[in-house]
Amino acid sequence: MSEFNSAIDIANRACDHIGVGLLDATLGFADPDSKAAQRIGAVYGKLRRAELRRNYWKFALKHAVLRPISATTMMLAPSLWVSDTTYFVGSIVLDDQGTFWISRQPNNLGNQPQNTPAWEPYCGSLTVEAWDATTTYTASEVVYTATGDGKNRVYISRQNSNSDNPATATAWAATGQYFKNQVVTYSAVAYMSLIDLNTNNIPSAAPALFNIATSYSIGNRG
Repeated sequence: MSEFNSAIDIANRACDHIGVGLLDATLGFADPDSKAAQRIGAVYGKLRRAELRRNYWKFALKHAVLRPISATTMMLAPSLWVSDTTYFVGSIVLDDQGTFWISRQPNNLGNQPQNTPAWEPYCGSLTVEAWDATTTYTASEVVYTATGDGKNRVYISRQNSNSDNPATATAWAATGQYFKNQVVTYSAVAYMSLIDLNTNNIPSAAPALFNIATSYSIGNRG
C-alpha cells in the first residue's frame, strides 16, 4: 500500500497497535517532545534491516552485477541529506538514522527521505568502481571518476548496455531531442529534462511546469 511507503507511516502504525499518539508528520523522529518518536527512531533502522534478513520478501530481492574488488575499488559514502539541496533522479543520500536513500524524481527539493515517496531506500552496491572505458555497465551500477582535485565524483547508470563516459556531459543543441531525466549542459550549467520528446526548449528559458494555483493568459507556455 502506498500509504506505508514512509518510515513515519510505518512508525504510526506501531503507535496504533500500542495505543499511543501518532508522530508529527513534519518533525517525524526528530520531534523532541514525543517519547514515541525518540524510541521508535532509535530502533527503526536496525529493526528494518533485521526484518528484511529474517523473512523472505519478494519486494526486497535485487539482482546486481558483482565485480571483483580491485585496487581502485572504494566504499560508497553518500553525503547527509540537506533540505536546501536539489537532487536529481538517482541521487543517493544518507539520513540521520544511517539509512541510504535514492531519489525517485527530478528537482527533488525539501523532501525529507523518511517522510515522502520522493525517495526510496537504496539497496544497491556499497562499493564503487572507477569508470572503465572498456566496460559496459547495467542499470543501477555505480561508478566514480576523479575530478583532478583529490576528490571523486560518483555516478549511477540509468540504463543497461551503458558505455558512456559519465564525466562527459551532453551539450544542449536546439535540434536535439531529449528524454525525461536526461542531463545536458548549457552555458556550463547542468540541466535535467522534465519531459520526453524535449526539443528546442532552451534550458535556461524553458517554460515552468504547470501549477494549478497559477492563472495563465492566452499564449502562456507551461
